[in-house]
Parts: sequence; C-alpha cells; structure tokens
Amino acid sequence: MDESIFCRRRLSRRDFLRRTALGTAGFALASSFLDFPGNPGWGMDKTSRVVIVTDEGASSGSSIATEVVQAMMDRGIMELTDETTVGRAWTSLFPGLTPSSRINIKVNCINRYCSSHPEVALAIAESLAQMEVGEDNFSRNNIIIWDRTNGELTNAGYTRYTGSDPDTVRCFGTNQSGFGYDYDSPLIVQGKTCYPSSILTQHCDYLINLSVMKNHTISGVTFSLKNHFGSIHNPSALHGTSSAHCDPYVPELNQQISDQLGGPQVLSICDAIFGISSGGPHGYPQFTHNGLLLSQDPVALDYQGMQILKDHNCMTTSMATHIATAASPAYHLGTNDPLQMDVRHIVNPVTGVLEDGKVDHLPKQDQLGFAHPNPFNAHTIIPYHIRGQTIVPVQIDVFNIRGQRVRRLFDDVREPGDYRVIWDGRDQHGASVASGVYLCRLNAAGREANTKLSLVR
Repeated sequence: MDESIFCRRRLSRRDFLRRTALGTAGFALASSFLDFPGNPGWGMDKTSRVVIVTDEGASSGSSIATEVVQAMMDRGIMELTDETTVGRAWTSLFPGLTPSSRINIKVNCINRYCSSHPEVALAIAESLAQMEVGEDNFSRNNIIIWDRTNGELTNAGYTRYTGSDPDTVRCFGTNQSGFGYDYDSPLIVQGKTCYPSSILTQHCDYLINLSVMKNHTISGVTFSLKNHFGSIHNPSALHGTSSAHCDPYVPELNQQISDQLGGPQVLSICDAIFGISSGGPHGYPQFTHNGLLLSQDPVALDYQGMQILKDHNCMTTSMATHIATAASPAYHLGTNDPLQMDVRHIVNPVTGVLEDGKVDHLPKQDQLGFAHPNPFNAHTIIPYHIRGQTIVPVQIDVFNIRGQRVRRLFDDVREPGDYRVIWDGRDQHGASVASGVYLCRLNAAGREANTKLSLVR
C-alpha cells in the first residue's frame, strides 16, 4: 500500500517541537497526525486517538513509582488533547465544567492483586486538580474514586474517605452508607434489569473509566467496556452462556449507560503497569508492561489493550467478540478498525533525561516505532521518525529471515518529522507471503533502524 494514502497530515518541524516540548522527556510516535477536535463522542465517524505511554521506570518489582506514573499521566493527557499544559488538557475534556461539578473515577478492584492501582487513580486526581475553574483550581473533594464495595477498595490499597476535608479526594464503594444502587433508574440489558450505582446516577457529572490490563476466562478480555459490570448490582446476570462470552451484554450495558444516564463517560484509561494474560480476572500479575492507555473511544482503547495482551501470549483474546460488536452499527460505541485510529506511542517520558539534567525532547536517531498490531494478520502499521533538519532520501524495506528483500514499502524523500507506513503482508508482486518473522529496515541517508514483524496467517 502507498504510505501517502494513510499519512493524512505531516507535522511541521515547529509543530513537532511544540508537541514534544511539553515538560517531560521521551518522544511520541504517532500513527497519524489528524487534527483532534476535542471529544469526538462515542460512535461518531472520526479518527479515534489512543495514547500509549510506557516508561521503564514506572515500576520496580511489585512497587510502583508514583512520580513516574504522575508524569506519564500528565504527558499522556496533553498528547491526547494537543494541549501544552495539564490543566488546559483536562479542562478541554469537560465542557460546561463548574466549581461544583463532580468527576468520577470508576476503578476495577475485583482482584486485589491486579487492580486499578491507587497510584494511577490518584495521578488522575492530581492532574484534575490542576484545572482552573473560575478563580480557583478544581476541588479535590469533587473527585470521587469508586467501585462496588468498600472492602474491595481497601483490599486493593485505597484509603476510604470518611472525613470532611475539602482538599481530599473522596473514595468509597457503592455499598457506602447513604449510597447503594439506584432502583429508580433501571437499565434493561437483553431483558435483564440492572440497577446502576447511585454514585454514577446521582453524584456524577463526568466519568473517567479506569480499567486494568487483564484477560477474562468468560469475556476474553476485561478493559474499559467490561469495567461497567462493576457499575451495576447484578453483573453475573450479564455473563450469558459460556459460548456467548458476555456478548452482546457488554456493549448493550455501555449503550444503556450512555443513552439512559446522559453519557457521562468522557475518557477511558487503562492501567497497564502490570497485567494478567492467563486465568484472569483473578490471580497475580503475570507480566510487567509499565504502561498507560488513554482514549475518548472505549472501543479503540479496548482494541489496543487486546493487542498488548496478544503480545504477551494471551490465548483468550479471540473470545472478546464484544469489542467488534460494540463497534458495529447496532451500537456505534467506537471503532475497532486500526486504520481509523490515531495511535500515539510515548516512550520513556521520564527516564529519557540527559546527565546534565536537561530534558532530551527529540530522538537523536531515526526511529522505527512499535508496529501495531504485532503479531498481525491482515496488515500492520509501522510509525517512524526522521531526525535532523534537512530533507533526506528514505527507503523502508521488509526482509525475510534469509535476508532477502520481500517488499519496498517506501522510496522517496522526507523532511524531519514523524510518519507511518503500512505493510499488508504481501511481496513486491502482490502475492501473500508466508507466516513468520520479518525484519523491517529504515534507511535514511545511510542511517539505519530496524524492527521485527510477526506475520500470522
């Protein structure tokens, strides 16, 4: 495929410098650079941006580095919104925000060993507190972190709010005294009556859905969409038969929450510091990813999370049919088409610091970013960066394991900046190549960079 078809807008050097000079180090590798018009809304026909931030310093053993996670969150939200300050980035997501508005963070704590971590939830809260509303910053007391029960939150490391400090984030479960489920706002999902948490229906103006990276032995995966099973009183009733894999219960519940409760969800975030790829949602973490995923499109976020689980040899992703169903015309909750996603990888935004303490904003070398999906079947998208200040000749080729060139994907000149190229698994003559590992090589005026691609037929 001709790369120029998919590279819709090229960043100028000035735009690239502005985007990377946002107060943290590292670099962003974007799948495309379309203008992002704020909140696209679920189901609208626009490119969905997904930001994936990873930093090697986010964890050490089982411990999470709070300051690193905070910087990852701040960098991610600015990249998602194209804003240059954290406060303006968050404010852009909440139209009509007032000093009395309430922002909910719905976490996932059913598994105490691999939950939405308090360090991540509190990083969101601290970022939200940088918003200027009127003459003051947004009140932390108007931020509510919640899940099903106080016990699950406590077991996951959260501190339940019991005081009246106006500068403290509130945290409690639906079973907190004075809350419970809202029996006056029933949701009908495939003929099942579900009563939502009153925290969601009566104490929420805007919702942030904070899921965690886990597979699920019934639904295949559990990310943003399935996290709402913890928002209702009878989640087990929506599992359906073992062969249904919670489909279409998951998308229909999300649709009901959007349609019947006024669409309070404005952002999905996945805590991907640690993950479970087998036997989930219960059990201990099985791999470390040191990442965060952010998107306003819950379907696109779930799709990208599923690709990460695939990279960690998860065998249940094929069961997660609810993601495709959620993207279907029956629900229009987002997109599961990677060609309709603007995926931006931010790598090591905190640990990329020079010895003299200066921030190293730009990659010093030509880069091939993380191909996605990888492994792939139909096609894979490969971001790349060209350094320097002058136009250079660029060739991008795919080689097999014997060193034979299979396909030239690009052969032209490029200005410094970020681009992407797509390989559809075909050779130079248009014939499909066999499954296996291939090498993608970038050559820019004699400077080379390489990345591996795994094709699975």
